[in-house]
Amino acid sequence: AGQIAMDRPDLVDKLIIMNGPVTWSIVERYSNSRPAQVLKFWYGRFFQLPYLPEIYLGFNNLKRMDAIFRGKRSGCRNEKAITDEDLEAYKYSLSQPGALSGFVNVYRANFKDGIPFYSLIWNVAKVWWTGRRPPVEPITAIRCPSLLIWGDQDGVLELGLAKAAEESIQGMKLKVVEGAGHFVQQDSPDVVNRLMAEKTWSRHLARSPRLIPLKRN
Repeated sequence: AGQIAMDRPDLVDKLIIMNGPVTWSIVERYSNSRPAQVLKFWYGRFFQLPYLPEIYLGFNNLKRMDAIFRGKRSGCRNEKAITDEDLEAYKYSLSQPGALSGFVNVYRANFKDGIPFYSLIWNVAKVWWTGRRPPVEPITAIRCPSLLIWGDQDGVLELGLAKAAEESIQGMKLKVVEGAGHFVQQDSPDVVNRLMAEKTWSRHLARSPRLIPLKRN
C-alpha cells in the first residue's frame, strides 16, 4: 500500500496501514542498528527463496498457520480473535492451487530491489562495533494523509519501527492499540474500525457522497 502511494499518488487519497512496514527503506534503516528486529523478521528474507517457503508453510496440512495466528510471537493476543472455523477457512483458502505462492510473493516483490541479507548483517555489526547509528532521513514521497494503526504487543515488528515511520513520513499519524498483537484488526476490531472510520469519513463525505458512514450506537 505504501509503495502504491509513492508510485501512483494520483490513485491514493488516504492511506491506512496496520502493523506493517510502510516502506522497506524504513525497515532496512531501522533494522541496521537493531539486531533483535533482524532476527524477528527472519521470515521476510527466507521468503525470498524459491519453492522452500511454500513447502514450509504447506507442510503437515498447513499446520504452520496455527502458529502464525495463535502463536506467542505473531499470533493474536485475544484468544477469541481467531476461531477454529476462521483458522480452517484460512487453511482452505491457502490450500488452493497457487494460493501459497501468492501469500509469499508479497514479500518477494517488496524485497526484490532491497538490500541483500548479508549486507544487513554487516550493517548491524558495524553499528554495534562503532556505536553509531545511521541518521534519520525524512521520507516525503508519501504525500497523502496517512494513518498507521499498530498493536503494541506485536512480537514480529517492534513499536519503534512504527514510531520511525511516523517521524520519517510527512502527514503520517500513529495510533497505538494497547494489548493488540501483529493482527491488530483481529485483536481489537472495534477500536480499529473506529480509527478507520474517523480517518475515512472526516472531511471527505462531501467529496464521496456514495459512501455511507458507519452507524454508531
